[in-house]
Amino acid sequence: NPASPFAHFYLGQSLLHLNFFSPGEEADFLAEFRKAAELGGEDSELVTEIGKIFFSRWLRLGPEDREFTLALLGKIFARSAEDKIALFLPIWDMNVGDCSVMEKVLPRAPEAYRQFADYLGEKSLFLEERQKFLAEAERLEFNRARRELEFGETALFNLKIKEAQSYVGNALSRLRRIKFYQNLRAQNLIPNAEFNDLKKRVLLGLIRCRVEERAGLIEVEPALQEYLALEDQPREVGNLEEYLRTKGVLPAQFNQGFEDLGRLAVELRLQFKQNRYRDIIGVGRIADDEDLGMVGDGKVGVDDHPPLAVERDVERLEHRGCLVAR
Repeated sequence: NPASPFAHFYLGQSLLHLNFFSPGEEADFLAEFRKAAELGGEDSELVTEIGKIFFSRWLRLGPEDREFTLALLGKIFARSAEDKIALFLPIWDMNVGDCSVMEKVLPRAPEAYRQFADYLGEKSLFLEERQKFLAEAERLEFNRARRELEFGETALFNLKIKEAQSYVGNALSRLRRIKFYQNLRAQNLIPNAEFNDLKKRVLLGLIRCRVEERAGLIEVEPALQEYLALEDQPREVGNLEEYLRTKGVLPAQFNQGFEDLGRLAVELRLQFKQNRYRDIIGVGRIADDEDLGMVGDGKVGVDDHPPLAVERDVERLEHRGCLVAR
């Protein structure tokens, strides 16, 4: 049946077996396999088997058959990429050994690039190529994180909080997987400034999602602390502080009391990021007045070397447990 992909496939297999006894008729069975692949359509198992046959004979293929093989593998990897790639990696190792070939057929997905890089690492092959694929995987991860954030911001604007939190959480997970393998190759695929800006936007989005769900300071604090570690602009920190006070996550005014040390630690860090040294010094003096057993003599005036006063009072608060030790 000339319209049956299986008929061409089995004929190709028969010709392939005969080729072992009379080499030189390779084109005949490859032509049958090509017809089977063209007629196979959505039959992924059939197409996968044909892909294995062509890939295993890569070094003996002509330019036209190589182009056909690359297109066929691209089609195979587009579905169930992780499982299919795992099937072809040993074939590539034994019969191809050229990383540029895999680069042409792998999906433009960080998972696929990492899978190939992991295989190279397991086999101790092509260190520089492995680093290249890992760096490219991170660039793809970064671009996906940016798209995830855009979707999340749109969902948050439309008050679809759960959907927004899912997108933003995925974006943060992607950013945390980035280890900057580009530095090993002296590349700048992900500029540090762009990475930090994107991560700050992601963390702000996560904070807002949790606040809109009426989460308290305990639930918001991990993302908040991570954001404050990155943000150096007093104006941006001030906007966030105003938002948190408006939403009731923090008191309406800065509370210098020691009844809630967790809340005080967050507030002090917000003040420090906005260069409000007088407020921090004031908390230190209150601690001295209340005889909380902190270190220091508390004799430095507000106007006498403010940075020195801030440093001393920050040390007191760290000693007391009101601030995380630097």
